[in-house]
Amino acid sequence: MKLLLLDSLHKRKDLLLDRYFNPFFKYLYSHKITPNFLTGVSVLSGLLAIYFLFINQAVFICLIVLHIILDALDGTYARSLKLKSLLGDFLDHGGDLLIGSLLLFKVANFLGGAWVILPWLFLFEASVLARLSLLDKKFPSRNFIYFFLFGLFELGMLFQVILQPISFLLFLASHFVIQKFRQKPLRMAN
Repeated sequence: MKLLLLDSLHKRKDLLLDRYFNPFFKYLYSHKITPNFLTGVSVLSGLLAIYFLFINQAVFICLIVLHIILDALDGTYARSLKLKSLLGDFLDHGGDLLIGSLLLFKVANFLGGAWVILPWLFLFEASVLARLSLLDKKFPSRNFIYFFLFGLFELGMLFQVILQPISFLLFLASHFVIQKFRQKPLRMAN
């Protein structure tokens, strides 16, 4: 029963994205651009964003927003083409884990102290979620599983569509506030 509801939420999300991005998907398809290519560009932009985090924050924000947008679109594009592959699934979820982990490790390294525990907690959470998602690959995002486990599907969609990007922006803002509070100069890459 819960998986059927989860599928219907997935379809609602895809219908909403298809309505607004269908012309973009048609353009990509006409130029033979695959969902895996979008995933690759998403991961590359995420890695570049992490590199620029303490070097140029404007470039960081542009690249991380590009990463988030492409990460949201690659799966919808694949489903609109009715394409599914283990490689695509691995690239998408592996890329999310890689970008999230590296970002947390870089920020924790910058903040020092007890903050270095945060990335290890994230990796623990990611490993638990990865094991759970191996049971069924129908989770729209790694955060949505919390709502799925408690049967709060609509709240999960609200979280995914609205609160997840807001929480990311709050994370960025809090990072820069902590940076100013600590009066610690930015480290430049050597």
